[in-house]
Parts: sequence; C-alpha cells; structure tokens
Amino acid sequence: MKNIKFLFSLLGLSIIPLTSQASLTIKLDDGIHSAITISDNTSSDLSNILGVNLISQTLGNWAVNVVTSANLGSTPTSPTLSLTSFNLSYTGPGAPTSPLKVFLTDTGYGPNPGLFDLHIGGTQNATATITSRFFYGTNNNPFDETNQIGTTQNFSTASYSNDQSAVGPAGTISSPYSLTIETDISNVPNGSFTSQFTSSLSVSSVPLPATIPLLMTGLGFIGLFGRRNKLV
Repeated sequence: MKNIKFLFSLLGLSIIPLTSQASLTIKLDDGIHSAITISDNTSSDLSNILGVNLISQTLGNWAVNVVTSANLGSTPTSPTLSLTSFNLSYTGPGAPTSPLKVFLTDTGYGPNPGLFDLHIGGTQNATATITSRFFYGTNNNPFDETNQIGTTQNFSTASYSNDQSAVGPAGTISSPYSLTIETDISNVPNGSFTSQFTSSLSVSSVPLPATIPLLMTGLGFIGLFGRRNKLV
C-alpha cells in the first residue's frame, strides 16, 4: 500500500497543471489597418487568469473573438501553445483585399529535442481558404517565423481537420526559443462571410504523455515488491 501511495504521489506531480509562460500574446493583422497586439493579463485581455488570453476585437470589417490558453501543463521543456477557440466574421462591402492573419506567440521555451505534435481543425460557412503554419525562433523573439515546423496546411471546405507529427532541426533546439502559431483567412467570398468560423491549433513537444512512462515504471516496481513479499 505504501508503494502504491508513493506511485500516485509521483503521478500527481506530473498531472497538476503548471504555470504558463509569461509572454503569451495574440496579434491580429488585416494588412490595411494598424495591427492589434494583446498580451496576457493586460487591459484588453478579458480574462484575469494567467495563461488564458480572451479577446473580442474589431479590425476593419473583421470581428474576431479568440480564447487562447498556454497553461494546460505547459512548461519550458514541454510546451503547449494553443488557440482553443477562434471565432470570426467578415462583413463587406465586397471581399477583403488582403487576408486576415491571426498570430499566437510565447517565449522562454527549451531545451527541446525537436519533436512536435501539430493540430488544426474547424468549420466555416463558406469556401474561404484557411492556412495554418507553426514556427520556432532560436532568438526567443515573439512572432519569430524564421523556422517552420511541419508543413503549411490549406483548407477550403466547410469542415476540416489535420494532425502532424513534426521534427524540428536535427538535434536539440537550444533554449530559450519562441513558438508562434499563424492562421490566415483569405479568398473570402464577396462580402458574405458573416457566420462564425472556428478553428483550434496546438503545439506540443510531448508525443507521449509524461505520466505513461512513469506509470509503467511504478507498476513495475509494485510488481517487483509484490514478488519479493511472496518469496519471503
């Protein structure tokens, strides 16, 4: 019983959500108006929870609502960066002349072996083109798009979903480094993109939950102790 309690105490350390990185920031850019940049826990962030950036902004004819989180177990060596809800609408007149770009960035990560799990999925009411990209920056600057992770994804269907397991550079990404997610919305129909569009993106350096190896190791020890007790 003591061994089991010890095992679950170890698991508890890895399950408890840890504090997010300190520089979580969203940027909206339509290529026409001044870009909107909102950092976590600033006056334009509608959430007072550290690591949750909730915004509701208008940029030209775009209305954008974003909820994003980076504190779901995120650590410097095991980062999680995600747009957990991303709703927008566009009202003309006419189609937009340039895409709307939505960026999410955070800094202070590393070191990292260069393994990433990437996901994008969502729905739309039209045939706009949704483009998704993921990046890391070894200079640890926000919105650094020097190094792309995985491949660019383009969608133009009503619903879509894609997952990638991507490898960064050969060897470890030295610390500190930044991560950036970019989603572009282009080819919007002529002033008719008025319904909600939703997308979710995530970046993770952990291909397997950290608790699984720990659990298997703990179970192995329990089995070993049980066998010894029977022999005694």
